[in-house]
Amino acid sequence: MEFNQTNCEIQIRLLKEALNQVGVCCPKDAAEVWASGLVNRSAALQYAVMTEALKVEYARQLETNAPNWVTGISSPWVSGYRTVDIKFPDTDSSTIELRFSTATSTGPAGDYNAVLNIVREDCFWRIADISMEEGLFPYTGFHP
Repeated sequence: MEFNQTNCEIQIRLLKEALNQVGVCCPKDAAEVWASGLVNRSAALQYAVMTEALKVEYARQLETNAPNWVTGISSPWVSGYRTVDIKFPDTDSSTIELRFSTATSTGPAGDYNAVLNIVREDCFWRIADISMEEGLFPYTGFHP
């Protein structure tokens, strides 16, 4: 099968549209999918759990920061994360703070925090806003 730019563009558009029909059923799952995107260097995982408005901004920034949708850097890399705090200000929103650890082949390289504001959008939970320490920017491909 020959590579066809038009077919790839159609496939990408359809996949993005399909993501609007699927989602996670609790705020913690949204945070975990997003965090696994940092660990696995996948903008697609990060994008999948964002609100429509945040997806537009994120995709725009990825065009410059990570056009192949591979985020992060080879060293140091995100070696893991943990949930620091979860708050539920009301029934349709949550704030989750995560702490990410980075490492190199010689050991730990630093920790960085991110705070995710997660809201109910349609029948799924999605990230509406991300605040993070500047050290996490290269791992997300995103500068909020």
